[in-house]
Amino acid sequence: MIRYANFHILHPLAFSNPNRDDTGAPKTTTYGGTVRGRMSSQSQKRAARTAFEGQTTADRTHRSKYAADRLLDTTTTLLAANGTTLTPDQTEKLHKSVRTEIGKLTGKADDAKATLVWLAEAELNGLAAKLAVKAGAEMTKDDIDAALSTTTDSLTIAAFGRMFASRADLAIEAAAQVGHAFTTHAQANDLDYLTAFDDLQASYDTPDDDGNVKGAGAGHLDVNEFHSGVFYRYFNLNRDDLTDNWRPLTNQGAPGTTERLEAFLREMTIQLPTGRDATAAHQTPPAYVMVTFTERAATLAPAFETPVAGGANDGYLPGSIAALTGYADAIARIYGPDHRIVVNLTDPDAQTTLADLTGAVANWVVSGTLSTP
Repeated sequence: MIRYANFHILHPLAFSNPNRDDTGAPKTTTYGGTVRGRMSSQSQKRAARTAFEGQTTADRTHRSKYAADRLLDTTTTLLAANGTTLTPDQTEKLHKSVRTEIGKLTGKADDAKATLVWLAEAELNGLAAKLAVKAGAEMTKDDIDAALSTTTDSLTIAAFGRMFASRADLAIEAAAQVGHAFTTHAQANDLDYLTAFDDLQASYDTPDDDGNVKGAGAGHLDVNEFHSGVFYRYFNLNRDDLTDNWRPLTNQGAPGTTERLEAFLREMTIQLPTGRDATAAHQTPPAYVMVTFTERAATLAPAFETPVAGGANDGYLPGSIAALTGYADAIARIYGPDHRIVVNLTDPDAQTTLADLTGAVANWVVSGTLSTP
């Protein structure tokens, strides 16, 4: 029985630093006895989430310490539109109750800003509408229970899961798992010595003892770290879990369900973290994407436990593709055949497009029928 779609992505990046550590250097990990470049799963999820949610207000979510403030602002706007004026006492009670009930979700009733709360904009708007109808009455646990549940209209929340520290009954288990990306080969950071020219230095620099103005040189000096390489990126999607979590699927496929899934999978495949993208412009497309449909989740990360040895004339991409496909073939031979869809940017004769791939996966999720392009 096919339950998982596993996305295996080979993503080449030139000089870049999309995901930094606490010192500003590219993140790394040690695997197979060698240091590799790394991008965290959280940075990848945020990049895909914001890109996907930016396409339509229907899918927008907010992960913030300011959820209570946003809810109060929206409620105030609705009350004003309804011509409802609250007394100072009503306003104080409303504000206090909202901050308390939002805080209770994370176990901090006395501090709604103690930690991030992830809510869909539709959920916030629904809560605000209910509070506006109550015309200043305090927010209660019943209002929270009416707005939040273990199913959601938000595709990103359904996919990535959501928990509230004090409300385990509202938890949504993630339907998608995202691995930390790492280079398929050994990697060492590059040091970039940089200078910034001061355009006004010649006009304002202090003359030397002879009355000469320097008028040249850097106004700022620094050293930054970057890296490059072919990254292996992996994520999977559990069809059963997504069906349980996402209302458009539990409702047997609402209009637009397939299209929303395709858009989400496209952004999950192509988006990268945006660290230093203004100075490195690293947003390259994936060079190779393989989706395997399996009964159990299966990363192909061990294909690169032995680092790929790149050649001066070949680079690391051909060897990475060979290692990935070879390991996938070995798994299929030992554990049973899989179904595959491949997009290969390096093959001039390849016909399958990314749209073909995401469309096939989305159709499988909605219908349960797998048809490869």
